[in-house]
Amino acid sequence: MANVFLIDDSMFIITQLTQILQKEGHTIVGYAINGDEAVSAFEKSATEIEIVTLDITMPGQGGIEVLRAIKKIKPDVKALIVSAIGKKETVMDARNLGAEGYLIKPLSREKVLERLTTLL
Repeated sequence: MANVFLIDDSMFIITQLTQILQKEGHTIVGYAINGDEAVSAFEKSATEIEIVTLDITMPGQGGIEVLRAIKKIKPDVKALIVSAIGKKETVMDARNLGAEGYLIKPLSREKVLERLTTLL
């Protein structure tokens, strides 16, 4: 089981991911609802965090900038992009910065668990 940090500007998505992941025995270390808050909160709990789920489009810093910042703080953290944006360029940018997986919203329990299992 993994310690997961959730970053998304939608409380619906944070709640959905929390329910899916906790039901499978994962621990939600925390969450952030915008990019600026995400980097600060991640830095405070980085030693505990194994996986980050990360939206691309958020207030403040966007997901690509947040990914770049958290990978500098903890290079070995696994990042799973969870976004409504499925543009090839965005996916490639995220992959080039170290994202290990990508999920397109809307989410399904099966897709989330499949991607998380791949990361682990």
